[in-house]
Amino acid sequence: MTRQVKPESVAFLVALAVVGVLLTTVGAFFGIWQHVFWMNVFAALGAAIIGTAFSLLMARVFEPAPINEIFHFMSVTNNSPLIAEDEKVRPRRLKYHGYLLSHAMGKPQWKYRVFDFSKDRRPGYLHAEVDVWVPTESNEDKKYPGRPRAGGHPYDDGPHGETRIGHQVYLYDGYLCDPYHLILVGRLDENFGTEPDVIHVFPFGLKAQGNVMAGLAFLETSDVKHVVTPTILSKVRQTSETEYGPVVDAGEQEKLLKLWQQYFLGDFDINVPRRPQYPASTSHGVD
Repeated sequence: MTRQVKPESVAFLVALAVVGVLLTTVGAFFGIWQHVFWMNVFAALGAAIIGTAFSLLMARVFEPAPINEIFHFMSVTNNSPLIAEDEKVRPRRLKYHGYLLSHAMGKPQWKYRVFDFSKDRRPGYLHAEVDVWVPTESNEDKKYPGRPRAGGHPYDDGPHGETRIGHQVYLYDGYLCDPYHLILVGRLDENFGTEPDVIHVFPFGLKAQGNVMAGLAFLETSDVKHVVTPTILSKVRQTSETEYGPVVDAGEQEKLLKLWQQYFLGDFDINVPRRPQYPASTSHGVD
């Protein structure tokens, strides 16, 4: 997109180009007088100045002004209710171990992921790239998520050489909602395709300075089920997994469920009746 260049900027660039032309002309005269060294010096200086003037002109015409970009960024930041003061966000830029009760191969399945918010310090919110295991029928994918297979594989074409059929990358943004809540929004990296966003809500998760936050996640699973499901963020690792993938041990799966019940169901009342309860009608007529 082009924009108007100020007259003073045009005058400066024209003057710069004129100086370049004059230097080139002086170099030409030195050539006539057989002074090759000075001819080359003045010709090079003139050409460099002319090229600089032209480049600056093109930049001023076709590139957005940096000050406008800064103003736009500040306007978005100040007007977004999800962007917090960075002083509040900074203590939350930590590495968390994430556990999600997803649905794979026709049954519930806990997944382990790592949310390392310490690597990216964008002001006002949290950000992390998160490796996610994608379940398939292959036992190899379950045991070694994201690893290239020996002998090659038709899906060995991820951005880092990983097996894409068992691996995806989500870009997560985390927003602090005063005074206690945390919302995570995960979007699939465009290199891996398109999927609905994943939303994690940790109500009152920031109220206590403990090691565990428990909440609910809203997502579409790999077998295309729309679910509301338990999710956990922990400052310490709760299972034996050391890289992203399924939580294999049945005892550790049970541990995660009890942990979620303790920190989520035990924290506040769930005000959602299983069946709607309506007061008895006192009217004898029909509307």
